[in-house]
Amino acid sequence: MTNRHQDVGDKLVIVIDPGHGGDSLGTTSGGAVEKDMDFITATALCDTLRQYEGVEVYMTRTKDVDYSLKERAEFAKKKKADFLLSIHYNASECHELFGAETWVPLEAPNNVYGYQFSKILLESLEQKGLFIRGIKTREGKQGDYYGIIRESVKRGIPAVIIEHCHVDEERDASFWASKEDWINFGKEDATALAKYFGLKSTVLGVDYSDYALADVSPLEPVPITLEDNSAPDFCQLEVLEENLETGQLSLKITGQDLDSPLMNYAYSLDGGNTFLKRFVWPGCNTLTGAYDESFTLSLTLPAGTQPKIVFRAFNMFGLSSDSEPYVVSGVIGPKITEEASKEIATSTQEQGKNTLQPQGSTSAANSFPLGKYGFYSLACFSLALVVFLVTLLVLCSSQEKKKKIRKRKISEKEAREDNRMNAQWNNQWEAQGNAQGNEQWNAQGNEQWNDQRETQGNEQWNDQWDDQGNDQWNDQKKE
Repeated sequence: MTNRHQDVGDKLVIVIDPGHGGDSLGTTSGGAVEKDMDFITATALCDTLRQYEGVEVYMTRTKDVDYSLKERAEFAKKKKADFLLSIHYNASECHELFGAETWVPLEAPNNVYGYQFSKILLESLEQKGLFIRGIKTREGKQGDYYGIIRESVKRGIPAVIIEHCHVDEERDASFWASKEDWINFGKEDATALAKYFGLKSTVLGVDYSDYALADVSPLEPVPITLEDNSAPDFCQLEVLEENLETGQLSLKITGQDLDSPLMNYAYSLDGGNTFLKRFVWPGCNTLTGAYDESFTLSLTLPAGTQPKIVFRAFNMFGLSSDSEPYVVSGVIGPKITEEASKEIATSTQEQGKNTLQPQGSTSAANSFPLGKYGFYSLACFSLALVVFLVTLLVLCSSQEKKKKIRKRKISEKEAREDNRMNAQWNNQWEAQGNAQGNEQWNAQGNEQWNDQRETQGNEQWNDQWDDQGNDQWNDQKKE
């Protein structure tokens, strides 16, 4: 019995959607451009799938163009598509996630179709060595959060997004390192589609007509796919053995989440301020929901430190819960002075923050590079101190230079301001002086003019009066 719930009739049409394109580059972490990776993988998928009988295959874009999600879904509708697969590669803001995952529609039966296909594909990627992050749904304000799924479902087309791996985390680096890897991903996608739809190929010599799918009900969404918006119920740590001389610490970690499987854990040596990179939670199977409720772990702590340990448990949807902190009972390693202990602790904790640990397991032994040898820690601290002092000297020199430049600029600005004020004062003084001078000149000139005019007028009048008076007197005298 195949458990195949999706009936496509006599004619099967599959549309492949290479993500992004044009100005939409996708992620560029890790040195690759996602839109190019998507296109190469999608092309390989189409070329492989077209070798099967009874299927028509189309691509939403065959060149470097960015179509809208609505346009891509509308293209699939015009082709009367039975299924749309959107091709992507992943990256995260924290750059510490790894593995492959798919996103499927919220509602049945499309959710069931997406789950049955995704389980085939992710199981094949797991066999290649990839960690499987799950088959997931995400709800948005208008239904499905992801637009290509939402727009396709609106048009009656089941759609799935495949995130093949993370290009920004070194544990996935070997899976996408070359163009050949991208092509191989496309071939894996094609094989999974052929198995899901029960196709056969004379050219390839395969027949998947009787391939059995996951046995799930078509009437309701598959529970393991449903979004979990709550943090894990709890995370606890128990100290089994502590050895201050060697720095060995044996722990038992217990966690629980009743809604989704625990997928990752991380731990902190500074009370939860910073955490090392995430490791796989032992026994985690995101396809079935299984995980180990507890596991043991052996740590080798850095010498000269007194760590405050916190464990963090993550579920399949990235939500987390922390354990209560445990403070180691004393300083790790040989007895040393208190000042040296503090100095070495500072150095080694800085070293430990960015140390990549192997993935956890029930018998994992995660060690720091310093081990139990304190003199290595002291050497690292000394080197760090030299670098710090050199950096401080450069910064001080730079600050002094900036002060001199700033002082010169202030002096130049003050000089310009003094010149401007002097110019204004001179202009004002000149204007006032001219005005006073003109007033004084006018006053003096008018007085001199009036005096001269009065003197000349009196003289002329007296002369005229004398002449006239003498003439009249002489005339009278003659008469």
